[in-house]
Amino acid sequence: MMQDMKEYTSFLCKFKITPNQLYFLKLTETEDWENMYKYTETNARFTIHEIKDLIKKKYLINNNITEKFEADNFIVTDKYNKLLKTSPNSILGEEFWELYPSFFWINEKKIPTKSTDKEVFILNYVKKIKNKTIHKRIINALVYAISRNQISMGILKWFNSEQWIEIEKERKLEINSHCYGSREL
Repeated sequence: MMQDMKEYTSFLCKFKITPNQLYFLKLTETEDWENMYKYTETNARFTIHEIKDLIKKKYLINNNITEKFEADNFIVTDKYNKLLKTSPNSILGEEFWELYPSFFWINEKKIPTKSTDKEVFILNYVKKIKNKTIHKRIINALVYAISRNQISMGILKWFNSEQWIEIEKERKLEINSHCYGSREL
């Protein structure tokens, strides 16, 4: 948990935004107006200064016609979407990408494994892998598979088919056979 908070804090400091601003951007991006209005009715509001700062930094576009800000008249920008790619969780996707072998061999033929758009892959990784615990499981399984030359498909297929789950099963069987032996009772 502490590591996540350090990354979160670094992220906020790097892009010079407040937690409140990040929450506003996330609610706007997902068009979660119900929670937007619930939050503003029951908690501290988003300040005009915070919103104007997001507009100035080009993370947000104001489509309000009048000076009165209606939360559902904002949209996030491409700059904000690029900002998300550098979010703390994208670092996890980057780690997986770098660790995954670039090639494998079949019948003395070198086959590329990363024939997919890296940025799109990392975005999908971030969407699917919600926390570091799952990420660590994936990395451990990948290291295990690499050490045994078990990578025989592209990165996208390996990830989408959740191969780490099968590798974890294999590891458990291997551990059990070492602990209990292979003799019948």
